[in-house]
Amino acid sequence: MAHQALLLQIFLQQRTSRTNKITAQNYIIIRPMYTNPTVHGVRIAATVYTMFDWIFSIKLKQGLSRFWILITD
Repeated sequence: MAHQALLLQIFLQQRTSRTNKITAQNYIIIRPMYTNPTVHGVRIAATVYTMFDWIFSIKLKQGLSRFWILITD
């Protein structure tokens, strides 16, 4: 979407004199995409770390026999 907005801006700049308004709108659209990427990472980590059965099965496949639930809780 950001690339489409940028291409639209280039096209419109050649046709109109409203470049400042168009640039401001692009910043409003694009800036949240780049300033809040960590929210997605936190959601993924929270989902993975709450899947105790999945983590336990992976540890068993790796050959880890120790059970660290007493330390992690």
